[in-house]
Amino acid sequence: MLKHLCVCGVLALCGIHDAEAKPILLCSCNDNSVRLYDLPSFTERGRLFAKQEVRAIQIGPGGLFFTGDATGQLAVWKLAGESSSVILS
Repeated sequence: MLKHLCVCGVLALCGIHDAEAKPILLCSCNDNSVRLYDLPSFTERGRLFAKQEVRAIQIGPGGLFFTGDATGQLAVWKLAGESSSVILS
């Protein structure tokens, strides 16, 4: 099923839970985006964009996660509020 969601190619996968303990899949794609999907439905929840391919995703405490792209840039993200939109810290 994921094959149809990320048709551009997958680089990295990681899982996280939102504030309501619902599972979310983070999927880094070849189009310089990270897509967030609700599980188990695979409904797209949002997208993040980078200057180049995001090659690494790491989960931290309290809804934080980190991405590293091909430029060497590290970004810190946090799932925010009940809607769990993503904000850049």
